[in-house]
Amino acid sequence: MLLQIPDFAGTAFLFILKINLGIIVAEGEVWRDHRKFTHSVFRELGVGKKSYEDTIRTEMDQLIRAIEEKRGSSFNPNILLGKAVFNVICTIMFGTQYTYDDYDFLKVLNFMNVFSRNLGGGGSILYLPIPGLAKVPFGVPKLMSKIISEFNDFAQAQIEAHERTIDPDNPRDYIDRYIIRMAQKKGTDSTLDQTNLRKSIMDLFFAGSDTTSTTLTWAILFMIAYPEVQSRVQAELDQVIGRDRNAKLDDRPNLPYTNAVLMEIQRKGAIVPLGLPHIAAADVTLDGYTIPKGAIIMANLWKVFNDGNLWKNPDAFKPERFLNQAGELIKKDELIFFSTGRRECPGKQLARVEVFLAFTTLLHRFTMTKPPNSPPLSFKGILGIARSASPFEICAVPRD
Repeated sequence: MLLQIPDFAGTAFLFILKINLGIIVAEGEVWRDHRKFTHSVFRELGVGKKSYEDTIRTEMDQLIRAIEEKRGSSFNPNILLGKAVFNVICTIMFGTQYTYDDYDFLKVLNFMNVFSRNLGGGGSILYLPIPGLAKVPFGVPKLMSKIISEFNDFAQAQIEAHERTIDPDNPRDYIDRYIIRMAQKKGTDSTLDQTNLRKSIMDLFFAGSDTTSTTLTWAILFMIAYPEVQSRVQAELDQVIGRDRNAKLDDRPNLPYTNAVLMEIQRKGAIVPLGLPHIAAADVTLDGYTIPKGAIIMANLWKVFNDGNLWKNPDAFKPERFLNQAGELIKKDELIFFSTGRRECPGKQLARVEVFLAFTTLLHRFTMTKPPNSPPLSFKGILGIARSASPFEICAVPRD
C-alpha cells in the first residue's frame, strides 16, 4: 500500500500557513511529540473505548430531543448531526457540552464548516508553493487566512480561561493536560507550547468532526434510499437488544448486519476520496517510476472503494459483501476509510464509536423517510476536504 511506505508518510503542509505545527500538517519532532501526547490523552479520557460511551450517549440524548422537537416535520439532518458530533469534540477539548443554540458553540462550528468547505476542490491551491499566497487579498486564500486567525483567537481565549481555573491534580480535558505537560517540560527541548496547542485544537476539531458528521449524513441518505436495509437493521437491533434500551459498544459483536451496513456506507460514501496530501521525504522508486523527494502524493481512495477487481458490482449498495454465508462479519483490508500507515487518522477510534452509537440510536428510535413531494434523492457528492452528500431533508418518525 502506497501510504504505508515510510518515505511517503510526510504531509504536504498548507503553504498558506507556512508552519510546522500541531498534528495533521506537522513533521519531525513536532508531529511525533503531538501525536504521542494526543494518543496518551485519548487513553486517559477513555476516548474510543467503553469508558467514554457515557459522554457520547449524553450527546445522543440531546440529539434525540432535538429530533423529537421536529414532531415528524421535515428537516436537514446534516445540521443536527454536525452539532452533535462537534459537541463531543468540545467535551474532549474544553470539558464543556454546549446546548445547540449556544453562541460560542455556533461560532466555532461555523469556523470549521467554512474551513472544511474551502479546503477541498478549489482550495487545493493552498497546497501549492506560491510565495505570498496568504497575502492574496481576495478569494479562498483571504477567506481561509481570516478563518484561521479567528479560530486562533477563539482557541487562545479557551487556553487562557483554562489557565485561570486549572487544577493540576484534576485535569478536566485535553487543554488542561496540555498545559500541565507544558509546565512539566519547561526548560527542555519539548515542542509543546501555546502555538502548537492552538494548532492542535484546530486539528482535532477538524479531524474529529467533519468526517464523522458527513459519514452519518450519508448513512441517513442511504437508509431512506434503501428502506429494506433500514428495516433489516432495525429488526436486528430489536432482536439483539430489545426495545427497552439503546445499543451499547458491548453489543457491537452481536450486530453483524448493522456493522456490514456501516462498512458499506463508508465504502459508497467515500467521505475523503483523495485523503490528505502526502509528500515524499526522499526519492522513491515504485513500479519502475521514480517519485522525487518533495513530490506531493495524492491517494485515490475513491478508486480503491470502487474498483471492480476488489468489489463485485461496486456500484451497488450491498452490505452483504461484508458478510460470509454464515452471516458473520468479514473485515476487508481494502476499506481504508481512515487512511493507513503512520498518518492514519488520529481520531479513528473515537469516530468508530460515535458512528456506531449514533447510527444505532437513531435507527432504534426513529424510522427515517423521504418527505412527500420532496426532490429526488441525489448521490452526487459535494467536494470539500470531505465528500458531503447533496443537501436533502428527512422525516424522522418515532418507532413504537
